Amino acid sequence: MNRRLRQLTLITCLLASAGQPQGALQGAPNDTRDDSRTARDTIGRYFALLKTGRYEQLYHLLPHSAQKKLSPEELAAGLSRLADLLRFEKIEIGRIEQKDDLVVVATTTYGRLVKPVLLNDEEVTRGRIISTHYLVRENGSWKIASVSQQSLRLFLTEYPDAAALFSQTHTRFELFSRGKWVRMPGSR
Repeated sequence: MNRRLRQLTLITCLLASAGQPQGALQGAPNDTRDDSRTARDTIGRYFALLKTGRYEQLYHLLPHSAQKKLSPEELAAGLSRLADLLRFEKIEIGRIEQKDDLVVVATTTYGRLVKPVLLNDEEVTRGRIISTHYLVRENGSWKIASVSQQSLRLFLTEYPDAAALFSQTHTRFELFSRGKWVRMPGSR
C-alpha cells in the first residue's frame, strides 16, 4: 500500500472514531418529529463546525461527562489532523431513530482528498464516510456522544445499557473511482 493510502487508512480510523460503531437502534422508535428535527439540526451544526475547523465550538456539542475528561485542545488536536488529509464538503443525514433520551443518526459525509491518491492507475480525489452518530439528551439539548472514540467510550461507560441497543457495524470509508464508490483498500 502506498504512503497516501496508508494516510487514508489513518483518516478512516480517525473518522471511524467519530461514528463508531454504526448501527440501528433496536426497539420501537419514539415518533417525535421535533426531537428528530432537533437531532438533525445538531448533526448539521456539528458538520458545519467540523468543516470550518471550529473545534472549540464543536467541543460544546459533547456531553458534559465527556467535556470533564477530554479537553478542547485534545479534541482539536485529533480533529485538526484530518484537515491535512481531507476537506469536508457536504453531509447527507439519513435515518434517525430514537429511544428515550438516545438518538442514532445515519450519515454520509463527502469530501475531497487534499492530496489525491493513485488507485488502479487512476488519480482519486473524492472520498466519503458512511457512519452513525450517537446523541444523548442533556438538559433539553442533544449532545453528540460520538465526536471521537474517547467521547464514545465515555458515553458507553455512562450508559452501559446503550451498547445493547445498537447493532455493531463499522464505519466505512469509500473512494470514488472509475465512476463508482469503492471501499478503500485496507479498510473494513
